[in-house]
Amino acid sequence: MFDEDDLLLPNILKLVTVFRRHFEKHRIEVEKLKEKYNISRHEVIFLRAVAQQDKVPFNELHRKVNSEINAIKKSAISLRISGLEKKGLLKRTRSELDRRKVNVSLTKKGKELNAKIKPPYKKLRELLEILDKDDRDMLNNILEKIIQNADPGNTMKPKNMYDLLLEM
Repeated sequence: MFDEDDLLLPNILKLVTVFRRHFEKHRIEVEKLKEKYNISRHEVIFLRAVAQQDKVPFNELHRKVNSEINAIKKSAISLRISGLEKKGLLKRTRSELDRRKVNVSLTKKGKELNAKIKPPYKKLRELLEILDKDDRDMLNNILEKIIQNADPGNTMKPKNMYDLLLEM
């Protein structure tokens, strides 16, 4: 049991507050950018998926985006890409090796926007850099125990990390 002098609970509450403030600030920044560039949350996911490499083959983009947006059809991806092309954020090019294949890449404007919409968990990584591998492993084990106790049926499983962080 915890006694009133135990600092664990106040420290947990402080940490949660710090995370909530950070993610709320990030959410507001992303909402402003989405409004300025007239893009949706799903289009942000497309930009992040394309930004992971220079030229993304269409089929690979479908796989990446499908892991974030469940059951999205290739035709829907084509429509999103067309929309992002019209906004000047993405471009399609034919593969030099196989002219039947299409690669998707960010334009200069797309790269600038993607740099502004940094994944919110980057801040988490920065905060955790002070921990060495053993400390991170220990913290992870402790957090898994707390999560299992709080959610024994594992019902809080998010669709993806991005959605989870936006809900914070």
